[in-house]
Amino acid sequence: MMWWRRAALLALLTSCAACTGHLVRIAPQPPTQYATTTTARASACGLNLFGVIPIAVNDRAQRAYDAALKTAGGTGLTDVKVTERWYWVYVGNVYCTDIEGLGYTTR
Repeated sequence: MMWWRRAALLALLTSCAACTGHLVRIAPQPPTQYATTTTARASACGLNLFGVIPIAVNDRAQRAYDAALKTAGGTGLTDVKVTERWYWVYVGNVYCTDIEGLGYTTR
């Protein structure tokens, strides 16, 4: 009976550790002198399959920021606006992160 408790504890700890993501620094502090480029918008989504299996969910903020930075053509974004949205599909939930900001380059 002791092995059952150990297996349950291991399963619980594994499932809790598997649902974590990285912290993402959105819009780091710009340098003292910079030139703005253009407004950038990007979105990234992920699926939480059956409510328990995350597929591309944890890194969506980083993917959206990288895509917005690429469209801005700069080295960073300032005045960033982050919007979260989600919707239900038959096999789970889709979570999306939208990022909008003003691109800048260093002088």
